[in-house]
Amino acid sequence: MRAARFLPIACLAALAPLFASMEVQVDAEKIGQEDTLGVEVILEGEEAQPEIRSADFEMRGSSRSSQIQIINGAVTKRTIYHFDLGPMRTGSLSFSVAAGKETKGPVAIEVVAGRLKAPPAQARNPIEEFFGGNPWGAPQPQRRAEFGEDEALVRNEVPKTQVWLGETIPVDTVLYTRVVIEQPRLAKEDEASGFSVEPVNDFQPQSARATLNGQNYQKIVLRRRLFTPTLTGNATIKGAVLRLEKGGGFWGGPARNVKVPDLTLTVSPLPDAGKPATFRGAVGEFALKARLSAGTVKAHDAATLVYELSGQGNFRGTTLPAPSLRDPDLASRRAAVRDTVKFTPQGQEGTLAAEYMLIPEREKFYTLPGVEWSYFSPAKAAYITLRTPTLTLTATKADKDGGPSVTINGSREVETQREDIRYIHTAGLRSASSGPFRSPWFIALHALALIAAAGAFAARRIHELRRHGGLGLSSHALERAQKRLKQCVKHRGDSDAFHRHLEAALQGYLQDRLGVSAGMPLTEVRRFAVAQFGESEELAGLFELVRACQAARYARPSEGGSDAGKSDRAEATLRAIDRLWGEKKGGKP
Repeated sequence: MRAARFLPIACLAALAPLFASMEVQVDAEKIGQEDTLGVEVILEGEEAQPEIRSADFEMRGSSRSSQIQIINGAVTKRTIYHFDLGPMRTGSLSFSVAAGKETKGPVAIEVVAGRLKAPPAQARNPIEEFFGGNPWGAPQPQRRAEFGEDEALVRNEVPKTQVWLGETIPVDTVLYTRVVIEQPRLAKEDEASGFSVEPVNDFQPQSARATLNGQNYQKIVLRRRLFTPTLTGNATIKGAVLRLEKGGGFWGGPARNVKVPDLTLTVSPLPDAGKPATFRGAVGEFALKARLSAGTVKAHDAATLVYELSGQGNFRGTTLPAPSLRDPDLASRRAAVRDTVKFTPQGQEGTLAAEYMLIPEREKFYTLPGVEWSYFSPAKAAYITLRTPTLTLTATKADKDGGPSVTINGSREVETQREDIRYIHTAGLRSASSGPFRSPWFIALHALALIAAAGAFAARRIHELRRHGGLGLSSHALERAQKRLKQCVKHRGDSDAFHRHLEAALQGYLQDRLGVSAGMPLTEVRRFAVAQFGESEELAGLFELVRACQAARYARPSEGGSDAGKSDRAEATLRAIDRLWGEKKGGKP
């Protein structure tokens, strides 16, 4: 057996200082023999010297970066080592990392013949990088081809592809990207015949790291919708087309249309065997409750019976059971139906409730039989029948004056006279004393006061808008941005969180100061700012900071640079540009 070769990185691990923790990350789990594997070793605490141990890889390069964070006098140090390893053969290879007395691994890597990774990008002139090309040269439309197909992918993802008829299933539109993407735009909506589709309006986009086809991507869930199949068999969701623009340059980067692959679901019909008579078409997971507002009432008084159905699934078209009353001395009427069903990110969920008013006509003991309601459970692939318990209602002797009157449906009163129930219509009745509050003069004076208050508010608002050049949030833009910058300081040491908060502070200032929407592309925001206030060094510095934040979020930690001083530079830039714009508008910034 061939003796394992160790790749010496630094001094012996036994001589290395102590550290709090060690984390090992790779940029791909599957590479070609001609590719280079990127390995990052992150040490928290005191600096140590890691060592790569492997007989399958050769060392091609290494680098190191350090980050120091001071919070309340406590010093935290983070050291990141980056190694470039070259596979020596194909097959299932592995390596391990040792630092001090701790060892991580073995880390398995699959190596195939040829090359899987895209070749590294060549260094570009910073002027061309800023303008998206040579500003003095001829236009080069072929630059658009720089947007590689494997740099950004879009998929429709579902938790499962085997569903039942009537079963609601969430469908996520997911973007996998290895580059900075400007705001994606929908060029063509997908086609989903055989489905009813409901949007999830309160869904917030989600972002996380993910691996797809052996490559590391930033996974962004752009939207979530709820699909309910209405036909059985193979149902296909024909994918939408998204317009993606790669970030970079003053005039924007290359763009292309990305077609979402079609998604086919297999829809099974609900079984006929075992289908109960009380099944009303609901598919999901539910619970049924029954309750009385009071167990004892006086004769001719009212008690409320409530059936409450809650759960998650397809509520559409379902009906709640009605009480089965066999006693002729107990009258009932449905009073109200409450529907709180919503389309949430988890699916269609909420509560349906039906209220019935029960009026006992005699003083006696009444029995309310339980009711049954059935649904189909996809998890158990079976029909489930829910049963409510038997309830009891006791009616005691009514008052001598015939008992109080009650209202049914708010339309007419029920007055008890001996043993009969007579309906007295209230239409046309009015109070004997209306008082001064219904006088036309009283109403006119109050309306005039409201109009005057609204006019004063509008005049003050118009004065503020004219003072600040019509920018609604401009007077508070700098203050709001400074509050966001304070959040950056809390995340020093976490490069991704730090630059995400810093970018939000800078872009939030532009949106508040210029009055533009959050969805406007950065290139359009710049054109709008130049049109309003003209070009300046302060404006160029602000957009340079935004681009630097976007680049740092997708760069390796060793390439992102130090976070120290960026928040101070951002605040100084915002103060300078706020002062400049305030002077150009003739008012205070």
